[in-house]
Amino acid sequence: MKYLGIDYGEKHIGLAIGNDALKIATPFGIVHHNVGAGHVLPKIQKIIQEQKIDKIIIGLPKGFRGETEQTRKTRDFAKNFDNFEFADERFTSKIAQNHASAATIILQDYLDMLR
Repeated sequence: MKYLGIDYGEKHIGLAIGNDALKIATPFGIVHHNVGAGHVLPKIQKIIQEQKIDKIIIGLPKGFRGETEQTRKTRDFAKNFDNFEFADERFTSKIAQNHASAATIILQDYLDMLR
């Protein structure tokens, strides 16, 4: 099974790709919102088709007290995809250098859970 990891942000969306055979996530790139939100989904859908993605793992940000405004925005964004699962992304932004790295950490954590 092939996976796409997503670190959703309002300005940038980090992407990573991995599979359950190798269980290794690698950075795939960043999609920028600077051209408008309407251009983001077609770009990601194209990547999903070209890379033959089976499942999407979306990092879900949560605060210490539960859901935040960014949590709600991420949930709304996820509704655009059919086969997705949320993964806890707390602390990944602090560990990662950029959004693609954060997406890689999110996906790698998920793949590690499959072992």
